[in-house]
Amino acid sequence: MGDSYYRNLSTWYHGPGDATTCSGNQDDITVILTNGFSYFSDEGNTSAATASTLTFTDFNLDKTGTIKTKTENDYFKITAPWSIGIITPTIPIIFFALPADVSSSSTYGDYGTNHAGANLDLNISLYNSTGATLLAESTNDDNRIDATFTYNVEIGTQYIIRVNGEGLDSYRDIGYKAANDYGSIGRYNLLSFQPGEIAAGNQTVCFNSKPNYISFSRNPSASSGLTYAWYYKNGIVSAPSINASVTDWILDPASQNSSGYSPSNLTASRTYACRVSYKGISAWAGGVRQITVDPGPEFNAGII
Repeated sequence: MGDSYYRNLSTWYHGPGDATTCSGNQDDITVILTNGFSYFSDEGNTSAATASTLTFTDFNLDKTGTIKTKTENDYFKITAPWSIGIITPTIPIIFFALPADVSSSSTYGDYGTNHAGANLDLNISLYNSTGATLLAESTNDDNRIDATFTYNVEIGTQYIIRVNGEGLDSYRDIGYKAANDYGSIGRYNLLSFQPGEIAAGNQTVCFNSKPNYISFSRNPSASSGLTYAWYYKNGIVSAPSINASVTDWILDPASQNSSGYSPSNLTASRTYACRVSYKGISAWAGGVRQITVDPGPEFNAGII
């Protein structure tokens, strides 16, 4: 396995057993299974028909599972709930899965691109209640072993999520015998996140006046572990989409980790938005607060 402590993925090996002559065959998982160890017992949710039903209150998932073999898929069933503050029939939800790792700081590590020796490279997919594919695979590449996608769920509708282990293409490219998902097994955490909605309240204020306090009309879906960052753009602009870039938005450093924001006095029109983070996933809250500055009356000098 090599030195896995500073690697994005630490995988079980299947390939030449002699590093000098490239002869023989080393099959780590077979060796482990023939020396007193076994796979975890199956949880039974290995098909869409046997999917486990998960609580999806306020669009928040937090489920631990285990991919025990490279052929296993875990299936989970959810129903998008009605929630206070929802005024549209659909709402964007971020679904993501994180691999367990060997980090001492957290059960699931730093949630970033370095998962400190995790064995599992994850993939998640979404289906409707009849098993038809809605989103075939989450985006995944050799630089990330977590998995994420965003989908506009319809309130009251049932969905099925599949979690499975894939692998890094480079594992096969360098000549190992196994398929690239050979050692992609282990524990994971399946989560979801909805970053909330900024309260309505666009204003017109006088030149060099202070706008009203900005807060949320619907809180983010997670009850803890949230961080907030407030941004602005000069002028009046529309709200960014949930996964839009922060390009051209200006961060107010004084606003960090507060679920509300108190703008300073303005001499020009400005639009405010909030980016919310949860377990390493950052997204824009819905809506913006648009503040239009009225420069006041114009006075023309006359001749007496």
